[in-house]
Amino acid sequence: MAEVKALAPAIKGVLTQFKRKCGKPGCKKCASGEGYLIWQLSYYSGGVHKNCHVGHGQLEAVKKVIENGKILQQIMSANGFKLVKLRRRKKFRGSNCHGAMVSIQIISIRCSGTSSVAGGV
Repeated sequence: MAEVKALAPAIKGVLTQFKRKCGKPGCKKCASGEGYLIWQLSYYSGGVHKNCHVGHGQLEAVKKVIENGKILQQIMSANGFKLVKLRRRKKFRGSNCHGAMVSIQIISIRCSGTSSVAGGV
């Protein structure tokens, strides 16, 4: 459980970099076709695909939160396989099984850069 708590905040998402034009009529970078490199976080929230601009000052923090999400997903998968094995051995007896189910809180990042608890099991 301490291992899971140490991973907060975490998110399942993809960080993408691409070029975008600023839209200003006198911009030489955009007129030359060079544009501006920006970062965007893509993720799902409540079954809806969402995108969020990531500023250069937030980039390293968002990368860390995505990495935490990947590690958390690996832990959840490993524990899920352990639970399936317990059920197959008939050692799992519903409410009599102590420690097989771990309460995990899913942490999400809002575009404002703050984190909040999205839900718990």
